[in-house]
Amino acid sequence: MKRILQSLAALVLGGACGAGAVVADRFAAQVNNRVITVSDVFGSMGPARQRLADLYAGAELEKKMEEAFQKSLDALVERALMLEEAKRQEQKLPEQIVDGRINEIIHDRFNNNRTAFFEALTEERLTLDEWRKEARDFITIALLRRHEVGEKVVVTPGDVHALYKQRNDKYKLPEKLHLRAIVLRPRAGHNPEELAGELRKRCAAGEKFEDLAREFSQGSGADKGGDWGWQQPGELRKELRAAAAALQPGQVSAPVKLDDDVYLLKLEERQTASLKPIDAVYAELEGDLRQKEGERIYQQWIKRLRQKFYIKIFPLN
Repeated sequence: MKRILQSLAALVLGGACGAGAVVADRFAAQVNNRVITVSDVFGSMGPARQRLADLYAGAELEKKMEEAFQKSLDALVERALMLEEAKRQEQKLPEQIVDGRINEIIHDRFNNNRTAFFEALTEERLTLDEWRKEARDFITIALLRRHEVGEKVVVTPGDVHALYKQRNDKYKLPEKLHLRAIVLRPRAGHNPEELAGELRKRCAAGEKFEDLAREFSQGSGADKGGDWGWQQPGELRKELRAAAAALQPGQVSAPVKLDDDVYLLKLEERQTASLKPIDAVYAELEGDLRQKEGERIYQQWIKRLRQKFYIKIFPLN
């Protein structure tokens, strides 16, 4: 299969990059009387073909191309199965629904310019009838899938709460501290430990920590009153972490010596560790559950369709 796939890929990729390339087409699969050709499969792979060629080469390109080909073939077989099921159920899609879809696309994608729409069809080498058939098939599949899958997905509040408990670690909010700091470094004529002690006394006497930080601090955020913003304790050095842990909001720490520098910390606010409330993540949890359950129902449905209709996969070697 790899040799045939590689040669076909080269031809199709060449056709994407230069005009006039011709692909010797052949059957890839058949679902009842619906035929899926190799060029149909490569066409459904879209820009992924060129991306693979840009990213890989040699045996790795062959492997990646084979995987992408198989994935696209499976998708086209499933599409054909759903269209056969719609045919079996004798679903008749009113033409006004297709017309409405065409008008929506012309309005939304082509700024209500019908000429631009027809120019795009010409560029894609599609007639209006061919495009209408594609649109009709798309709508038919969407309606059938909604009936067979979407309407059967049930997610209860109990399911959501159970998943919330399973994801407690994901939704943990760590403890956070809003800190200010005065950082004093050694310099001629100044002992940073003595100065830190004096500044702490001045804070206790009523002077504002942020004003003293602007005047004396040599650390980051000095121009903002020593504001360090919100910090997680684990991000701080252990000496600073221990000093901050002993503070209540509004309190200033004793001087903390780190190497040659001395720190004074002020705790503005503390947020204790907690969990995001379920209300804040309910929509996310419900959406994940609906997606998972929808995929389960869809796969079961496709399995039944595979048993109901004739499918033949043609070897490529």
